[in-house]
Amino acid sequence: MTRTTRPRPRLRRVAAAAAAVGLTFALSACLPDQVGTAAIVGGDRVSEADVQSQVRELQHVVPNLDTATAQQGVLRDLILAKVYDELARKYHVHVTDAEVASQLDQIYTQVQQQARQAHRTPKVYVVQQLAQSSQQAAYVAPSHLDDWLHAQLLAQRIQAKIPDSATASRVFVAANKKLDITVNPRYGTWNPSKGLQAEVGGGLSKTQAQLSSS
Repeated sequence: MTRTTRPRPRLRRVAAAAAAVGLTFALSACLPDQVGTAAIVGGDRVSEADVQSQVRELQHVVPNLDTATAQQGVLRDLILAKVYDELARKYHVHVTDAEVASQLDQIYTQVQQQARQAHRTPKVYVVQQLAQSSQQAAYVAPSHLDDWLHAQLLAQRIQAKIPDSATASRVFVAANKKLDITVNPRYGTWNPSKGLQAEVGGGLSKTQAQLSSS
């Protein structure tokens, strides 16, 4: 009678470990490839620390901030800034620091009276108005307002180079695909035509308590 040789316990453990390692590699191939990465855009890393530091800053100036929504909004704008940079190279447009500073000065002058009535500095007042907008909220930490405005001005100049909205949509999608944008699933998924799409249930981005304690 032929005897069937059973795998020895140690060999079974080695095989199980190898299978687990293979599974880990398979999963990590689908996700941003570094711990603490919120997204990868054109090979450049956007860190979770960058996202969360902006949200912690916003918590100090925006009442009743929804931190999950804010994290997704911050990440969306950080990704879009890189998309606009890519399109700016394509269409040979640029925005100088002096132009950003001049535009900010104009904005601060326009809101100076409202800011004074609200007992806020013009910068904080603008940040609050952006975050609380009922049309298209933008979550911009005070220390990043100039970077955000730079991206907005760049987007306007790119738009001026494109003849119509249908072409603009195709150009935007093409730039997204070229950059091969990958988002950490805790923040949602990136759709080339629609941008950052939150997961059902708000994803796994940090809660207000977690942000405050980190």
